[in-house]
Amino acid sequence: AERDHDAFVDMTQVVVKTLKHIGAEHQLSLVFFHPDYERSVIEPVDSFTHGHLPPHKWLRAYVRLTEGEEVATGLSEAQLKHADYQRRAPFTMINILRSEQVEAAEAVVPWEVIEPEPD
Repeated sequence: AERDHDAFVDMTQVVVKTLKHIGAEHQLSLVFFHPDYERSVIEPVDSFTHGHLPPHKWLRAYVRLTEGEEVATGLSEAQLKHADYQRRAPFTMINILRSEQVEAAEAVVPWEVIEPEPD
C-alpha cells in the first residue's frame, strides 16, 4: 500500500506540472483522492499544493477561526490527522472542476487570516 501511495503522489505531481505546462492551472482545479490519502507525505508538506488538502499545521488555525479557541486547543494530533479521510476513496481518482466553481466555494474561507501553527 505504501508503494501505491508513493506512486499516487508521483502521479499527482506529474498531473499538476502538466496542467501548468499547458497553461490550464487557472481554468481547472484538481482534487485528488486515494484509499490511503496522507497529506503529511505530499510535498510541499508545509504549504498549499494544487489538488490537495491544506497542510495539517493549518488545520488547528482554521478550527480556531470557525469553532473557537477551546475547540481548537482540545484537538489532538490524531484528530487533526483524521482530516485525511475526506480525501480517501475506494479508488484512486481525480476530480476535475472548473476553477470558478472552486473559487466560489473557497470564498467562504478567509485563508488570509489563517496562520499555520509554528513548528
